[in-house]
Amino acid sequence: MLDGKEIDLVNGEQLFIPHVGKLALCFSGGVESSLLMYLLLKYSSNEILAYTTAYSRKGFYEEQATQAVIDYCSTSGLDVSRITRHITKTTDANLFDNVNKDFDNSTFSMLYTGTNQLPPIEYMKSIDILIAHVNSNSELPKRHPDKTRDRFYHNGMLQVPFTNIDKKGIAQVYADQGLDDVFFNMTQSCINTKQYPMHCNQCPACAERYYGFGKV
Repeated sequence: MLDGKEIDLVNGEQLFIPHVGKLALCFSGGVESSLLMYLLLKYSSNEILAYTTAYSRKGFYEEQATQAVIDYCSTSGLDVSRITRHITKTTDANLFDNVNKDFDNSTFSMLYTGTNQLPPIEYMKSIDILIAHVNSNSELPKRHPDKTRDRFYHNGMLQVPFTNIDKKGIAQVYADQGLDDVFFNMTQSCINTKQYPMHCNQCPACAERYYGFGKV
């Protein structure tokens, strides 16, 4: 394991940041990856490689959201000059090809993703669109609310610090970090929206966002 420091998050969960080496982040502009960007800027002096996709309508909004988050961090006094952006204009597959290539070449010392835990099963059962979405794809096994997962993979080079934290926990970290509504409203979660930074209030992503923050 690399030499570094642990940052306390919530419910005993932590974020590990190595002292040396470049850090990489899958940066979509959602509430989790935006929080990760803020924390990495706040608690490290490392160079940060930010990987974002902008090949589709939603991807275009991701590019807008991520830039808005970076601008917010800059006005908050954080050194955003350490960020190098990698924006893929083609497909998600190409984005991950680029990440995997840099991973294999040891371009960075650690890669972070913002995957988080799903809401409780009983809550999801009360939200038809949310439970239907979860049951129709592969999200439940990797985000199951009743299972505890490791946060490190690939010999410690891949970290998923929110893997055991659901949206309510993420909202608590926002509050603990003093992140205000301005920051939250810059983030983009909706999978149906036709205008940034609006949310449809009807898709699974919006339902999960509302579960955590009480607003979308």
